[in-house]
Amino acid sequence: MNAVMQIFVHIRGGFSPVMSSVLAVVKNFRLGIILALACLACILSYVPAVSQTSPTQLPNPLKLGVRTSAYEIGNNVSINRAGGFCGTFGEELKKELANNGKQIEVEYHEIKNDGSGYKYPRYHGLKTDNLPEKIHIECGPNSSSSQNLETAKGITFSKPFYQTGVKLLLPQKLASDLDDGHQKVRNIKVGVVKETTTSLLLGGIVDNIEEYDTRDEALDALDVKTIEAFASDALILQTILERGTPSKHPYIQKGFTLFKKDGYLTDSREEYVMAVEAKEKSTFSNELIDSINRTLKRDEISQAKQKLKQIENPIIFPHTQHTKPPEDTKPTPDIPLWLQWLVAIFTELLGGFITLWSTIIRRQKKKVFLMRLGWGLCVLGGVIIISIII
Repeated sequence: MNAVMQIFVHIRGGFSPVMSSVLAVVKNFRLGIILALACLACILSYVPAVSQTSPTQLPNPLKLGVRTSAYEIGNNVSINRAGGFCGTFGEELKKELANNGKQIEVEYHEIKNDGSGYKYPRYHGLKTDNLPEKIHIECGPNSSSSQNLETAKGITFSKPFYQTGVKLLLPQKLASDLDDGHQKVRNIKVGVVKETTTSLLLGGIVDNIEEYDTRDEALDALDVKTIEAFASDALILQTILERGTPSKHPYIQKGFTLFKKDGYLTDSREEYVMAVEAKEKSTFSNELIDSINRTLKRDEISQAKQKLKQIENPIIFPHTQHTKPPEDTKPTPDIPLWLQWLVAIFTELLGGFITLWSTIIRRQKKKVFLMRLGWGLCVLGGVIIISIII
């Protein structure tokens, strides 16, 4: 019996250091779990504000049509992004909807009817029932006065986001004659595109107006001097002057310029607006217009408006040297919000676990390394969380 007791004491004594280590690990692991859960609770406390959804009639995704006739308003359109003002608007619209509990994606679609006149009517994408062509918002150089056109029936508009005016695209020699008073605007032959508001604004200013079915037909007439000038909105003409069109080289290379340099041809202004279908079948139009108008008040949109003004104001003179337009940048894909939160939470939990694990390591160098690694991951997770919230 004594021998058995001695063996038991010997076994217990041998296992005592091992059991102590096991208990220490369990204790620290339990503490780690508690801290990790507390950290997770803090993180998730922010999630409802971001991911909570509210009832909405808006479709998902929202299809944003982008007109590219004015480069600085819309360019480089792909399904996930667009350049120019419309690209900024799409990004801010998504944020505005998310802030109101509506997790809705925004798709970008290029409008193909630019300068095509009545042959491919304006706002066709808003009114069509053909799903591949259907869009929900049209962004571009659409003026509020276009509501008076036949093609704008069944369309409602947002509040204005930009104000511009009409100018002329013409040879430098004619512009100099107009500046010097040797020629009068009223007497020159001016071309415009049908079903636009330009001809309405020119009434009483120009006596000889020639209407063309498409923009390219008007520019063809300008090239062969059938007309002396082409009239349109300042930003559209600036694009034609500096960048040309899909079928025309930049007119600045041909010795053309814009008139007037120090203002607009008319006293009336064109107010650009977003367009949305307003028919009864479009039950979400009021909700969508409200969301658009709120988006147009955001700080990023105000900065984008100011950028348009700065771009339009400089005076452009013709030159013969070809200036290469900036190369298109490759679109960067958006990272889904849920994936951002998942990475942030995983990073925080991993950092907390490694930090706690370092407390039971006896080798000093390894202990310090793991502790610093854990702290670094915790800081990284915190940075990701702050970037998501902001």
